Amino acid sequence: MVLVVTRGGRKLERELAEKVCYYMAKALMPRHRNIFVSVEFQKGLEENEDMMAYAMDCDDRCYEIGVDKEIMTKHGLREFITAMCHEMVHVKQYVKRELVEKEGKQLWKGRNCTDVEYMDQPWEKEAYRLQDKLAMEIWEKVI
Repeated sequence: MVLVVTRGGRKLERELAEKVCYYMAKALMPRHRNIFVSVEFQKGLEENEDMMAYAMDCDDRCYEIGVDKEIMTKHGLREFITAMCHEMVHVKQYVKRELVEKEGKQLWKGRNCTDVEYMDQPWEKEAYRLQDKLAMEIWEKVI
């Protein structure tokens, strides 16, 4: 069972985040169970950290997605959904152990990629490659 919990943000944002996460979990990880995803809307994430959203492996089968609280106001609904899809690709990577952080190193399928530039990181390449296709699925099938 996949469980998604949202905190902060507006009701519409929380509801959309849950729908996107549940759909993406089913699409990207259909056989995986007992996954907990916490989505937290955070003030100033883009302003202070220069990112709209992030995903993090918190614990065994527990993952956090942080989203800038003003993402829909600043960038619109389409960008919000695209960012959520992007971060759920990262959750999939963590769940399937494709992306592992171990002893301060980032390992992609067992290969150390700690010093690779952001846009050359294989997990980011995959997330950027899939985000628009997945967001389009959300528009067609969920919303």
